[in-house]
Amino acid sequence: MIKADGSGKDTVVSYRDYLTDASFTVGLESSDRNLLEKIAKALVSPQWVLFLGRKAFPLTKPPIFEFSNPVKPGSLEEHLLCGASAKRVLLESPDGERTQYDWPLCFGERRFKPRRFTVKYVPA
Repeated sequence: MIKADGSGKDTVVSYRDYLTDASFTVGLESSDRNLLEKIAKALVSPQWVLFLGRKAFPLTKPPIFEFSNPVKPGSLEEHLLCGASAKRVLLESPDGERTQYDWPLCFGERRFKPRRFTVKYVPA
């Protein structure tokens, strides 16, 4: 803690990059339709403010953009790969083509486990 007189531990200056004006689509897939509906209801009426990454960055729009029918039949991949806009889709799976060590195991020791995924591109 740093005191008003300047004594105490030295301040560590760190530099971080933040995304601004970014847009993300996240989908969940489950055979349990009731679970998906429960999650959708909680996202529409959250108990606390929702944020991505840091509490200083709350969401500016509701996380569900189709309130009337957020739970859809079919596979998640099928829904993510359709549409009129160009996009890059990362599909996580145990047999994915790429591996990235970004799943935190311990923040104190900065240890991460691998996450496997496949990247697909949808043209405009």
